[in-house]
Amino acid sequence: MKLFQLNVVGLCFVLLGQAFGQVAVASGSVAKEGAADVVIDRPDNDVALSLLAQGLAHCTKATRSTRTNQLAAMKEYEMYVTALNRAKAIYPEISEHNRTLSRQVQQCSQIGTDIARIQALPLLEKGVLACKKAKAFAKGDYLSKARVKYKEYLNLRNQAVALTDSVLKVASNSSKVRRCDKLESSLMAAQTRVVNDEQKADELISLLQRVEDSCLVAQRMATKSGESRVNLDTTRSMLDHAERYFNETQLHEDAFKRASNYPGYLSSKQIQRLTNTFLICRDELVAIIDAATQSVNRQEELSKIRERQQIQEAVAIAVAEAKKEALAAIRASAPLAEQVVADTHEPLPVDTNVNVQTVNLVKPMGATPVSEKSLSVWVRAGKSSKGRTDVVQVSEAW
Repeated sequence: MKLFQLNVVGLCFVLLGQAFGQVAVASGSVAKEGAADVVIDRPDNDVALSLLAQGLAHCTKATRSTRTNQLAAMKEYEMYVTALNRAKAIYPEISEHNRTLSRQVQQCSQIGTDIARIQALPLLEKGVLACKKAKAFAKGDYLSKARVKYKEYLNLRNQAVALTDSVLKVASNSSKVRRCDKLESSLMAAQTRVVNDEQKADELISLLQRVEDSCLVAQRMATKSGESRVNLDTTRSMLDHAERYFNETQLHEDAFKRASNYPGYLSSKQIQRLTNTFLICRDELVAIIDAATQSVNRQEELSKIRERQQIQEAVAIAVAEAKKEALAAIRASAPLAEQVVADTHEPLPVDTNVNVQTVNLVKPMGATPVSEKSLSVWVRAGKSSKGRTDVVQVSEAW
């Protein structure tokens, strides 16, 4: 660096000597084919050399600030580049004016590369970090987020390379960039997998919607399930349909597992919502059906009791009517019975043997017996010395 400063000071002295009409040749210069130091239009070349000397001074300052103050280094280097471009506009071959200038310009060019690399490295590091996030999202099947992060990586990488492609010459950086560049093909493969998984999720969602519909219909029926056995059985049938459909969903194990592992997808949210809706609906229906079953059972028991009471009441009414008819029949047949009793008091002949006989009275048509007792009339005949007493029994079982 000291050598570089001395060369700049020497160049200034040479220019001052030329201004006073002295001809001097810079130390260490080598003629090219015997005419390298021959300069056409010397005053313009002197101006260009003066501008370059000022630019080299800015380059020296940029070199000193590279590690301590990057912003200042960048500013100084930009001033150097401006001076160099102005000098080349006046004297295009200025960088080949002599060996010293050529070496100094090359050194400043390397300093510019270092400054650009310092600027590019943070951009590339941010890009690599975005690439890592993209990989994590891709593993989680969050491809939309993965693509956003991958696009961010590409933009940052391109900005870094635009500053200087030397940033990729660092071994660690180049390997990271190669791995990230391959992520694009992995994202395409993941996209195909996600499409297939979404189709499976849609099949599960369709089945869960049937489960939900059946359970909701059963809920509407449950409001009347306690009114009759028919309504209760209908509600149970709809709940059985819903449970059967829900059991079929268990065959979609992969879709359930994906919904559990990656709940951020819209399909995963639908699967979770429909599943929770059915479980809540089923628990409510089970409680309603239990209460409705008890209600229907009580109604059926009360109905049987009322039916028995109605039968007993009908029997009691029929018995009362029968008793009334029997009493009426007895009253109607009472004169006939008295006549028969009167006839049995006439004496029988002495020699006539009359055994005890039972004469059944003919029951009048339509008469109803009052009781199960037999009506008997006993008649005792007159006595004789040689005769026996005969008794005539008149009886009838009503």
